[in-house]
Amino acid sequence: MKKLFILFAAIAFFSSCKKEDDETCPNANPPSTAITPANNYWKLQVGNYWVYDQYKVDTNGVETLQTTTDSSYVSGDTVWHGNTYYELFDLYYTAWLRDSSGYIVDTTGEIHFTNQVFNIPVAFNYYGGNLGYNESMTMRTPVSVTVPAGTFTAYDWQIEAHFTQPTYPWPTVRYAHDYYSDGIGKVKQVFFYASQPDHYERRLNHYHVQ
Repeated sequence: MKKLFILFAAIAFFSSCKKEDDETCPNANPPSTAITPANNYWKLQVGNYWVYDQYKVDTNGVETLQTTTDSSYVSGDTVWHGNTYYELFDLYYTAWLRDSSGYIVDTTGEIHFTNQVFNIPVAFNYYGGNLGYNESMTMRTPVSVTVPAGTFTAYDWQIEAHFTQPTYPWPTVRYAHDYYSDGIGKVKQVFFYASQPDHYERRLNHYHVQ
């Protein structure tokens, strides 16, 4: 998986705070009791897929439909150090993931989502060249998200990017969001390229989950 600075959606998938052997990140608050497994919000099972409409949204809020064939799917599974991981192909990455006691982690232990800890960053990434850093967390209060596939209640996995380079031309704090719904998976994604002021939205059109 490549760390691409210009693509924030991909960057957000990397973190320096790791969760290995099912232990909580030391800087996070104690976990609460999860009502449902974290995987209910990701649906990591071979054969599951999601198809999105992707829009570009300019700084005036004008939307331009870019594609209706943007898909994500779980293509396989494997056992790694005694744990089963699922291969998720998404628009900008491919990763091996599993539910580790309320945390979605990859094979390095990096956290991609949690429904155990809220409003406290559990994933971090520092950019090279003094460009800045980002931090990611699950927001405690679920939100209602309306997309072509319907209206869903979802957790917001929020990525807050801080650009510290003095010559950075856009806002020095920017946000991206992945919205995960219980029993469905990712229903919406909001991301941006650091090289432009616009942002992009992937909205769930249809899906198949088991």
